[in-house]
Parts: sequence; C-alpha cells; structure tokens
Amino acid sequence: MKQFDIYEHPAYGVRAVKRGISWPAFFFCWIWAMVKKMWVVGFSLLGLLVLFVSIEEFFFYYANMGGVYFMWAMQLALFLYSGAKGNDWRRGYLRKRGFQYITSVEAANQDAAMTAAKQPANEDSQEETIKG
Repeated sequence: MKQFDIYEHPAYGVRAVKRGISWPAFFFCWIWAMVKKMWVVGFSLLGLLVLFVSIEEFFFYYANMGGVYFMWAMQLALFLYSGAKGNDWRRGYLRKRGFQYITSVEAANQDAAMTAAKQPANEDSQEETIKG
C-alpha cells in the first residue's frame, strides 16, 4: 500500500499525489513536468538537459572523456533529483492553483486513493445515522 495526499478544487475536482519517489518524473523528467502542466519546472529541466548535452558534446569534440563522463553524471543527478522531488513539486503546484489539502490515505493506486477519500471516514457512524 502506498500513501497518497488528496487535494480538492471546486472547479478542477480531486487529485491524489503519492508520497515518496516519483518514478515517472525520474524516467521522463521534463516530459513528465509538461504533462502535469508544470511549465516552469518542465522548461527549467529541459534547459538544464540541453545545457548538459551541449557541454558534453563540447568535451567529446575535444576528446576529453573525463568531461563527458562528468556530464553524464550531471544528467543522471538531474534525473535522480527530479524523481526525488517530483511529487513535492506537484503538491506545491496544486496548492498554488488553489487546491486544498483534504487528507492522506493508503491505497494501492491513485484511483483507489481518490475513491477512498470520497468515502465517509467511519462507516459504523453512517449506519447508525441511517437506522436512527
């Protein structure tokens, strides 16, 4: 089971954000950010990757393999950082767009987390209300 934070907006509905590492952010970096409409993060990550690849090509052109390996390490570090901070970035972006934090739930996936958040907290008290 994974831990999810649930956010709600009157016009945009409910969103669930997993706690911990964001694997899509790790593997797809700037593309993931663009899909989630986090434009500043996406363009910043894209710009850094273009810069790192450009410097890598410069080192490769002048046969400086140490520089090439260093730039590979920098690119990997950027992907690792994106994966580690991706869900935090998403939570901040949702709050910035007016989403309100509702609760945290444990669920197998995002859809189950949103379904669990919509159900009442205590089903026993609901049954008593129906009977009484």
